[in-house]
Amino acid sequence: MRLDRFLWILAAVVATAAVADTPFKEAVALYRSGKAAEAAWAFEKLSAEKPRDVILLNWLGFVRLKAGQPAEAIAPLEQAAQISPKYVEALNNLGNAYFARGLADKAVLRYLEALAVKPGFADAHYNLGNVYLSQNQYEKAIESYRRARVFGMKEASLANNLGTAYHRKKLYPEAIQSYREAVALAPKNASFQANLGFALRDAGKLEEAMAAFKEAIVSDPRSYGATIGLGDTYAQSNLLTEAVERFRKAAEMKPEEFAPHYNLGLLYSKQGDFAKAVAAYERASQIKPDDLTAMTNLGWVYYKENKLAPAVEQFRKAIRQDPNFLPARINLLTVCQQQGRLDDALAEAKEILRLAPRRTETRILLGNMLIEKDLFEEATAAFKQAVSEDPRSEKGYAGLGLAAEKQSKYEEAASAYLKAIQINPKSAALYNNLGVAYEKQGLTDRAIAQYKKALELDPKFAEAQFNLDRFQDQ
Repeated sequence: MRLDRFLWILAAVVATAAVADTPFKEAVALYRSGKAAEAAWAFEKLSAEKPRDVILLNWLGFVRLKAGQPAEAIAPLEQAAQISPKYVEALNNLGNAYFARGLADKAVLRYLEALAVKPGFADAHYNLGNVYLSQNQYEKAIESYRRARVFGMKEASLANNLGTAYHRKKLYPEAIQSYREAVALAPKNASFQANLGFALRDAGKLEEAMAAFKEAIVSDPRSYGATIGLGDTYAQSNLLTEAVERFRKAAEMKPEEFAPHYNLGLLYSKQGDFAKAVAAYERASQIKPDDLTAMTNLGWVYYKENKLAPAVEQFRKAIRQDPNFLPARINLLTVCQQQGRLDDALAEAKEILRLAPRRTETRILLGNMLIEKDLFEEATAAFKQAVSEDPRSEKGYAGLGLAAEKQSKYEEAASAYLKAIQINPKSAALYNNLGVAYEKQGLTDRAIAQYKKALELDPKFAEAQFNLDRFQDQ
């Protein structure tokens, strides 16, 4: 949840002797006193009197931009550039007006025209970098920001935006350095401090990230980004209580934002507080009704609360919206199994495997359900596919053994169990099953040895003890 703040540098020339009259000075004074709208009106009047005065046209476009009127700024700036094609300040401001209107390609052309006239124009390099950054052209953005720096720009916003370009390229050391420079130049800027926190977090420097986010919150206690960032960093550090506190504050700051409610749902789930998780996910789903992950997670916490009907409805709702959304199908499979709806569970497992053919755990689950349905040949095929996909699948070989045993193929069963034991020699259940396979073949001594091994691994294993006692009673 990175904060990317772009602080514009909109060049406006100082007054020249030609326009340094009292009305011009008054218009400039209005702008400098923060009255951009009134200044724009004053410059409109002056420009009407001198329609080809490029300085007045540039000022008019500039103050309209500062008044939040980029569409109205374009005409006087275009006129100034047409009258004086090498007037770099007008070209730069025109680029800014285009960019503010979402006309990025036109903005780039105007900045490049300004730089063709004045290659060392730092403001144009900086603003060009902003456009490239917005277009995800990070290499070009970095180059433009570096040139702005070479030509003398030292503003904190430049260091911050250069850090953002590095950050998005996952060049974390460079991003951290640039953000630190921004914070050094503007030590009370919560946005820059938060950006440093996000870069440190993404670089795995969680303690330093926490410190940066805390400094941002000191600078601005209402910094939503820093609050979210600190909560996320606490969560990554497994400080769940502290994370919950931060996300609750974020939810108070912006109750209509999805992220804090969703993250609270995740955290409450980790804490085992499923009732609160339900409330958090319900709120998140109200804000983003079509978010499949929130929808599915809400179904999961319903399931953990043993509210199976609403859980199924959430999963089916997600599947209706996106039939290929695997998490909802996997969770629905789990609930169908718990409800004893074996046919529905089988159908869901097959659909999951259609979407993800190499999902070995689901294939093993399918094999086990097919055994429950006495479909032993189909089960065998499922388990064989599982071990071909994952030759280290203990459960796959155990399933093969059980399917063979159900078909009275005891030698095959013993062979499969032995392969499973090679993978996991600490499983008491596997030794017990191997003992059964040997016993069915009349290999009594081998069977007894396996039951004893099972009890050695798990002295409280009742089934192995029962099997062994049968021989001792004879």
